[in-house]
Amino acid sequence: MGPCTSPSGATDDTLAGWKEDFYLSCMQEVPAQKKAVEYTEAMARQYPRVKLRLGGHSKGGNLAVWAGVFCPLAVQRRIRSVWSNDGPGFHDEILSLPQHVRLEERIHTIVPRSSVVGMLLEHEEDYTVVDSSQQGLMQHDGFSWAVKGPRFCPTPQRHPAGAVVRSGAAELGAGPVGDTAGTVYRQRISGAGGFRRQDADRPEG
Repeated sequence: MGPCTSPSGATDDTLAGWKEDFYLSCMQEVPAQKKAVEYTEAMARQYPRVKLRLGGHSKGGNLAVWAGVFCPLAVQRRIRSVWSNDGPGFHDEILSLPQHVRLEERIHTIVPRSSVVGMLLEHEEDYTVVDSSQQGLMQHDGFSWAVKGPRFCPTPQRHPAGAVVRSGAAELGAGPVGDTAGTVYRQRISGAGGFRRQDADRPEG
């Protein structure tokens, strides 16, 4: 049997959908991330003899990476690849965790040339930049990405606007949990606190 692919839900194009993406940059863990781990574990139990592929667009890309990082070690060893299509990154403390380090060479990130959402926070892994038929924020629409045959059309560089967004997010929202400015920013955006995963290396149940 071939690899089993586990897709994660994408953000829609409504204001609420965009708000979900920014929640990911402001909270330690959102409920959807916890659900993504549970779903990945369930799929691993349902298909115990196959390799796993995780993937998603926008928020779904973030959820796919989160699930791959925080699933039990026995499940993580079965993951062949994780695909994040213009999905937000993570705080530095997540990237430095052993669970993330074990997986990072299997994480593949694709962003459009003027990526905004995909440049929120940090990505340890390299990313591929693709061309888009849209402009600005509308490049987040994956259906606008240029393809040739079965593959996306890469472009050699990212638009400078994406770097500005990345820098601003890092300054305002990506600071450590105890940082006053970062905490105020997160509270104003999300209106809620988060919590940290501590059980990622538990045995597969």
